[in-house]
Amino acid sequence: MDIFDAAVSGKQLLLSDENLSGNPFRKDGLTTFQRFRSSIKSVHKLFEPAGYILGLREHTKFVESCYRQYLAEGGVLQFEDFFQHDDPSRTIDLSANAWRERIEFLNELVGPDNVFVYLQEDLSKQFDRVRVGLESFLGTEFKGASQLAGRNIGVGVRSAKVLQTCNRVDVVLRKYHLPVMRGRITNTLGISSPQVCRKWLRWIPQSRNFFSAEQATFLKEHYAADWQFAQNTVATSFS
Repeated sequence: MDIFDAAVSGKQLLLSDENLSGNPFRKDGLTTFQRFRSSIKSVHKLFEPAGYILGLREHTKFVESCYRQYLAEGGVLQFEDFFQHDDPSRTIDLSANAWRERIEFLNELVGPDNVFVYLQEDLSKQFDRVRVGLESFLGTEFKGASQLAGRNIGVGVRSAKVLQTCNRVDVVLRKYHLPVMRGRITNTLGISSPQVCRKWLRWIPQSRNFFSAEQATFLKEHYAADWQFAQNTVATSFS
């Protein structure tokens, strides 16, 4: 009700939630971009926002982050079955123009002057620059000390394998109505499978890169033009 109370009283609202860009794991027959577009259209119809703030990551880092979240939500697929570039049958699919599609869609919706684009990497490397840019875009000033919150550290490759196995076991346990490792009780006690893998197994030496060096190189070349377009848009947002 706070949202609607503020709207009625004429206050400006800033809505922020990952799912505003569409749940990437929903099995609805849509591509990742189609979910994004559908979700934004619903938001636009409901709230008629004056502008949008879009945060982007380098494509391979985005996919790896999505896979960690997918496992945390109970996913059971291997990483190689989770993502494939330009393949809409996969859980996560990104066309060669993935970020350009999103930016141009928002530009058409509210105009490029009302779209602020930043890079997730800049939050850690150039936090003050991003903050000043946001203040200018929003026409306000953040009061008090502002700093970047602690990073949410996801699982590495070995921990991910353990978590994936736990998720598969949970599927069987649920089938027979037995207690699961990723449930309300274990979560409350701090011993759910995602919590154990994220906190207790993070000290195990392991790579955090799900893509091999060869795959990462290929994908960065594949998405090079799209990433450059995003970086150029960011430069415009801060100009």
